[in-house]
Amino acid sequence: MSEKVDVVVIGMGPGGEDAAGKLAEAGLNVVGIEKELVGGECPYWGCIPSKMMIRAADLLAEARRIPGFAGSSTVTPDWGPVAKRVREATDNWTDKVAVDRFEGKGGHFVRGVGRITVVSSDPVEPQLTVGPIAAAKPLYDQLRDAVAAARKEARVVPLA
Repeated sequence: MSEKVDVVVIGMGPGGEDAAGKLAEAGLNVVGIEKELVGGECPYWGCIPSKMMIRAADLLAEARRIPGFAGSSTVTPDWGPVAKRVREATDNWTDKVAVDRFEGKGGHFVRGVGRITVVSSDPVEPQLTVGPIAAAKPLYDQLRDAVAAARKEARVVPLA
């Protein structure tokens, strides 16, 4: 498959998904490539599931304090409901919703690994091979403007 595109984003983790989505919404022809799940580790294996498990453990620990403060209680751990909530939150570790969201913004998604190799040294229109897709003439000015806009949106909060 050979196709001319404006931008190829290799890696659709949190940063790649956000950048590719914003560029697609801006009207650029964007291809996003990801071998795992769109959205990265956080929503499927890291942040979200771990916080759900930590919250459940905190509830158990807090409930065990009731006898010393407010009467009596019996606490019996059951991780089944936690596992069910994790499966629901991760859509059973499928990224269909994330892929559909990206494609809904006008992006094109490819499941796989992207590798960049230069196949032409023409400085006006460099030809790059990216995984199964050929990308031509990166739009350096538009990418620079998009990066500058993203930097303006970033906020630095000093630690007290």
